[in-house]
Amino acid sequence: MGVELKNEHPLWIQRLSRFFGVGVVFYMVLRFVIAIPTLGPYGVNPYIFGLLDVITAIPFAVGVPRLILFAKQRENRKIIQWIIVLAISFIIPYLYIAIEGEKIPKLIWGALSVVILGLGIEAFLSVRSKIRAAIREEDELITKSYEDALISEKKNIFIK
Repeated sequence: MGVELKNEHPLWIQRLSRFFGVGVVFYMVLRFVIAIPTLGPYGVNPYIFGLLDVITAIPFAVGVPRLILFAKQRENRKIIQWIIVLAISFIIPYLYIAIEGEKIPKLIWGALSVVILGLGIEAFLSVRSKIRAAIREEDELITKSYEDALISEKKNIFIK
């Protein structure tokens, strides 16, 4: 899946990617530290969970800024591609827990399900608000350009 960025502000996407990437890595390390004592006793190898988390954090950290950029550019096909990448990246570490965690008590599964659902909703709402802000910014630029063109056209009419 090649990424072709058509952005007049490449620095914008780079900064967002770095900022988001740092946040994802911090969150991943926190999850790993919690996973070692929590998942190990139930048959889940926390190191495999951590490895899956590291591997999937990369496309997740890259995907959110790309999704926002392509939403801003209204490229629906690329938006769908990145949503799929983000969903798979988000689910894989938890899927490993579901497959390997046969001994996990139902109460812990319930709590884990609430956490996963909450994180998923939070990620969705955060991305949605960033997309809306980017689109609103793009619309304002288009409106300003249109207004500037009208003013310029009116000046040209009066000059002639």
